[in-house]
Parts: sequence; structure tokens; C-alpha cells
Amino acid sequence: MKQTRIARVKWTAPNRNGYKTNFDGVMFYDSGEAGLGVVIRNHEGEVTVELFGKIPLPPFVAQLQLIAARRAVLFFWESFSFSHVYRQGNSVANALAKKARFDSFLTVWKESVLPDICTHVLADRPFLINKTYQN
Repeated sequence: MKQTRIARVKWTAPNRNGYKTNFDGVMFYDSGEAGLGVVIRNHEGEVTVELFGKIPLPPFVAQLQLIAARRAVLFFWESFSFSHVYRQGNSVANALAKKARFDSFLTVWKESVLPDICTHVLADRPFLINKTYQN
């Protein structure tokens, strides 16, 4: 029997003085809705802005991811680092998308972090601290 190794994926910081945008979508099949989450962080992992909102349930997961990407691009039209990251390395955007289940409006937080999202942001910080000490 062939063994499959699953690589642990973690959030990685953008280049110095850069910003990184992560986005995700979550399907709420029971309510016929979906949640979108977007977070932008600087090279130190500090959250610059975060967004979450609820939309009607699209027919496919891939379509939801495209809608989430479009929302991120429309909201932040400047040049940021965009890349697809598996959910394990995207926990902040995933938590924001899940939060949309309980809110009817598009919600934006700027230069602060929602209290219930802090644990996800802090979970990424050890990577950044270790990277700083290794240089």
C-alpha cells in the first residue's frame, strides 16, 4: 500500500514592505448562502484590513472561489500578492468567510482585528518570529 504524505501548509509573509491578500469562500448549504472572507496583511503579519460578507449560494465551489477572488480584487484594486493557498494556510480568510453566516451585510474592519479572529492571526505569528531569528 502506498503512503501519502500531507504537507502542512502555513501562511507565509510577503516580501519586505509588501502586502499579501488571502481570500476564501465557505458554502452554507443549509441556508442556501455562502460566506466570503478577505484579509490583507503586511510583511510582519499584521492585519491591515479584513472583510467578510454573505452571498447567495453559487452552484459550484469553484464558482464561489472565483467570486471571493473577484471581491478581493474589486475591494483592493492596488497591486498585492494574490495566490491560492489551501485552507490550512488560509485560516484567517476562512474564519472570516464562516463569520459571514451570522451577518447580512458586507463588513469591513480596518487597521484592527476582530476579537474572534485574533487567534487565527496569532497562530501565524510563530512562523514570522522564527524566520526573523533565523536571519
